[in-house]
Amino acid sequence: MEVYMLKIKEYRKKVGMTQQELASKLEMSQNAVSLYERGVNDPSILTLVQIAEQLGITVDELIDYQKIKNKLSEDLDKRVEKRIEESRNKKK
Repeated sequence: MEVYMLKIKEYRKKVGMTQQELASKLEMSQNAVSLYERGVNDPSILTLVQIAEQLGITVDELIDYQKIKNKLSEDLDKRVEKRIEESRNKKK
């Protein structure tokens, strides 16, 4: 996941759960949990909700929503600044 990093491993360890235990609760393989934690595969929205529920957190916490929001805001600011600069250069 490029824009954000899932914090599955961090929260899973906080609650003292193994990958296998989380996988069992989610009715999936331990390998699937491992792939999510390493960012190799992206879980569906439904799976994100289920993971968050099992870890006792919100989806916002799981996906680090504040980090996403800040990154998107920074990217937008950079694009706007670039457009302004391009516009100024065209007028010269």
